[in-house]
Amino acid sequence: LMADFPNTYCYSKCMGEKLVQDLWRPEMPMCIVRPSIVIATSEEEPVSGWVDNYNHLSGLLIAAGMGIIRVFYTSLFDARVDVIPLDHVVSLIVAAAWKTGTTPNTSNDLKVYNCCSGPDNPFIPCVTVPWAYEAFWICPPENVYWYPWQYVTQNETLFRLLDKIFHLFPAHLIDFSAKLSGKEPKMVAVYNRMQAQFKSLQFFMNNLWNFSTENTKGLYASMNPTDKQMFMFNMSALDWKKYMYNYVWGMKKYTLKESEKGHEASRRNLRRLYVVHQVTNLVLVVLLSWLLYLFIQALY
Repeated sequence: LMADFPNTYCYSKCMGEKLVQDLWRPEMPMCIVRPSIVIATSEEEPVSGWVDNYNHLSGLLIAAGMGIIRVFYTSLFDARVDVIPLDHVVSLIVAAAWKTGTTPNTSNDLKVYNCCSGPDNPFIPCVTVPWAYEAFWICPPENVYWYPWQYVTQNETLFRLLDKIFHLFPAHLIDFSAKLSGKEPKMVAVYNRMQAQFKSLQFFMNNLWNFSTENTKGLYASMNPTDKQMFMFNMSALDWKKYMYNYVWGMKKYTLKESEKGHEASRRNLRRLYVVHQVTNLVLVVLLSWLLYLFIQALY
């Protein structure tokens, strides 16, 4: 039924657009606003960094900030994920409704406004995600299981191996410890949920699309300076580094429901985990070097 669609959400959006296109007539004030993957707000609508769910990029960033996910796979190191801040989508919908309702349609085409970042200010995870890690140093989550670090590979076989070592095995280990202490095991369930999120996003990371934003930019250019400031959807003006810092802050406050008062305690915990991480790496290097030494001695 879904053919080549990656999920039911994309499929239902396509069905909705097809229905509008079939019913549309030139005398009908109708248009389509087509957003890409919607993420947290960018500036002040309603507040900077507002997001209240774990969907797609938000869930993966939270898991990365907690040290749950550390290894990532992509077929393209410069892969682009077309995402769009929520407030840009809302502002464009309001502006498109105004334009459609006040301007007669002189063409025989249904107006489509692509609301996306790719053509004008692309979101490249290998560039933007490290900024999120920087932000996690400033305002880390209260519950961090391991020091947050990332390793990105283009080798799917290597990724599957490292995924089992760094993700699945620790999840089972934590759940086993929870059972021994009489607590509810939940890390394997979190791992499975994060894997589902990663797979849904992977389709968009490993494929590239070129969306035209000419209608969207033309609409923004037709607005007066006051409306442009009030209904901002100019992606070219967005600073992704600043945005990622606000995104992390917003996830901590609105998604995780954590207080700003705990920042210092969280930072102390993160510094402790950093030391543990470095000591663990040193021990592993020494152990592997010793095993290699024994192996070479056995050969000769």
